[in-house]
Amino acid sequence: MARWTTSFDLWRLRYFTTDELTNPLVCAAAAMPDGDGVPNLLKYYLGLPGHSAASAANLPAWSLQPMGGQHCLAFTYTHDKLANDVECTAEVSSDLVNWVSGPNRTAVLQTLDLGTVEQITVRDLTPIGSAGKHYLRLRFQQH
Repeated sequence: MARWTTSFDLWRLRYFTTDELTNPLVCAAAAMPDGDGVPNLLKYYLGLPGHSAASAANLPAWSLQPMGGQHCLAFTYTHDKLANDVECTAEVSSDLVNWVSGPNRTAVLQTLDLGTVEQITVRDLTPIGSAGKHYLRLRFQQH
């Protein structure tokens, strides 16, 4: 198929039938109709097709990245360059309740151009073990 998707709504039109588009359990941003645990909005952002189970190789992957002789939590993920109506924000927390983000909390380490998608690696700026419990997540929000 030609790449013409420029919004989440057009992505849904591409992959769901007319009947499915009226069912929020199938086509809503948070819906996971393929039983793979991956919401539609995330599949769209990552450049994955709808109505196909996402493989682990296509999902954000965490790692430990070196920083000043220590290691920090990091995520590497892909982003479909045409999916510009969704924002991905790296957030950190010490309690899994209060999440913060910003240039003093996380940093983009690398962005690789892979053609239709880009691969992004983002790192927490707090080394493991220097601040007690510490968590990193990616928050996806449609605008």
